[in-house]
Amino acid sequence: MTVQLKQIHNLGSRQEALIDRGFTLEMVRVTEAAARAAAREVGQQKAANIEAAAAKAMLRALNDVGFCAQIVTGCDGDTESRSLPIGQLVGAFAHSTAEFDIAVEPIDGTGLAMKGMPDAISALALGQRKSLLPVPNMPMLKLAAGRQLDLTKFDLLMQPKAIIAQAAEQLRSNPQELVIAMLTPESSPEQAALVEKMQATGARIRLMSEADIAGCVATALPRQKIDLFYGIG
Repeated sequence: MTVQLKQIHNLGSRQEALIDRGFTLEMVRVTEAAARAAAREVGQQKAANIEAAAAKAMLRALNDVGFCAQIVTGCDGDTESRSLPIGQLVGAFAHSTAEFDIAVEPIDGTGLAMKGMPDAISALALGQRKSLLPVPNMPMLKLAAGRQLDLTKFDLLMQPKAIIAQAAEQLRSNPQELVIAMLTPESSPEQAALVEKMQATGARIRLMSEADIAGCVATALPRQKIDLFYGIG
């Protein structure tokens, strides 16, 4: 599935007032609450406990925020979806009309957390009403990069060779110097084919077993030294 995202400029006055630094920090606190709750279950080999703890903590934290948002996509586990089902209104003003769309992922990388490994992450995305695309929980082809690359020059229909050529041109480097984060070939036959094509470009591949949100975020963190995240997840 190919999804084109556009920056939204014309927010209403209340939304403009809410989406400021303070409101952003409220969202950080929501994901922190979910992560801290899940951390208590790390390494216990019980996926349902990790997901339930994260989802319940995220719901409590969301309901403390002075807004009303509708969940449009997110939880794909039975345990998580019971606390944060698609269509549910959240926020301290949840009894009113939704002003925002919200996508939630209380814990991405449950398998990693079960084993006490790093890179599991709690995440959410917020936008004005009808700005987030409601989609079923399904594998999608993704391409992510930080500010060092102009993603308007890329297209998900491009082959890996063309993606690497465009990235190398923008960064003024050789394909062999680029670092691409991808999920492991074992995640699906389609992903295995993409990994093979990407390896053929000469770029350096950093494989991740799961938690592709963390891989996408890593492209915006210079210390991670990842230029692109690409693949199906």
